[in-house]
Amino acid sequence: MKYLKNYSLIIIIFILLISKNSFSQKDDVVIYITQKDESIFKIAEKFDIDYHIILSENFFKSNYIKKNTEVKIKGFKTLPYKEKVFYEVKPNEDVYKIAKKFSLNPDKIIADNNIKNPYLLVIGTRLLLENTKKTKSENTIITINPIIKKEIYHISQKGESLYSISQKYNKNFSDILFLNKNIKTLFSNQKVLVDKYYELNTNFNGLILNSPERKLYLVRNKKFKSYNLLSYHDNFELYKEYKITYKIKNPDKGLDSTILNKIIIQNKNKLSSKLGAYWIGLDWLGNGIHCTNGLNSESFSKINKTIKLNCNDALDLFNNININEKFIVINEPIKLYIEDNNIFLEVYKSSIENYNYKDKIEDIISKYKNKIDFQKVNQLILKKEGIKEKISF
Repeated sequence: MKYLKNYSLIIIIFILLISKNSFSQKDDVVIYITQKDESIFKIAEKFDIDYHIILSENFFKSNYIKKNTEVKIKGFKTLPYKEKVFYEVKPNEDVYKIAKKFSLNPDKIIADNNIKNPYLLVIGTRLLLENTKKTKSENTIITINPIIKKEIYHISQKGESLYSISQKYNKNFSDILFLNKNIKTLFSNQKVLVDKYYELNTNFNGLILNSPERKLYLVRNKKFKSYNLLSYHDNFELYKEYKITYKIKNPDKGLDSTILNKIIIQNKNKLSSKLGAYWIGLDWLGNGIHCTNGLNSESFSKINKTIKLNCNDALDLFNNININEKFIVINEPIKLYIEDNNIFLEVYKSSIENYNYKDKIEDIISKYKNKIDFQKVNQLILKKEGIKEKISF
């Protein structure tokens, strides 16, 4: 009996030791204060936790929580980027221990809370915590915002002409003339516009489909060409990376037998009525980009992951896209343009429910010092018509 008691005591001590050692950040409670009316599900999604955890820590009668409500949160791996929470100091804690616990910058904690001695904290004090470091997934998520207007100028030298400048920059003389309509006589030290284009804010090279806009972007080193879609059925997985697997100019003429053998669809004898001209295959299962007006192709598109362009655009894309280039579908219902120190906005209907338009817009424009007409912003968000309008003063 004595040995049994000792054995039981050892088990209890062992369990306590495990509990103490396994106590991690996920068990620490922080206080999140709602900045607007939010749902429990949305907050759970923000912190990447099960909504039942929020329900267990709080006593809410409704799924929707009013603005400025305190919500106890635990069970998260890291604090969401740019989200502010409060944390109550526990015994034997200092700024550096807290910063290490939540993977935060201790200097920011000190500055945000006006702390005089980072090693001497009063137990129960509420500290403001904010994560300013993006996670890997947040850093790599593909976006096109903001779209920035670029202009390249040349300062003319003695003896130069618009024609010689066009030759120097390998530009069409007619394009240089068009860009510089106001120049009647060229003098030395005069600014000559040699190129004007827009850049996407992305390091992604390949093909981007912006689902809300129904538009394709072929991107190379931030520069891009865009193509409007004739049909697209929202059956691609968002942010999943696909690849250009093969290309067929005309599926019924001169088709390589090795390619034909790899294609896994029914009735290969009528490929053109399904795949269509200038077919750009994303896999061997009949998913891809094409140009055709056939009824069979349209019904095929609804079942498969296919995108239809007009034939001129399909031919242009066919000639410019390469095998093994990446293809991805994104959800960017807002497009912000930076042009000549002004900000313009287009808004479309999001492919994802409960998309927070205003927060996304504010996050992008916070990097610029322009004054924003938020009344105009709200109007564009309400309409979602994809009309480009100036929103800066």
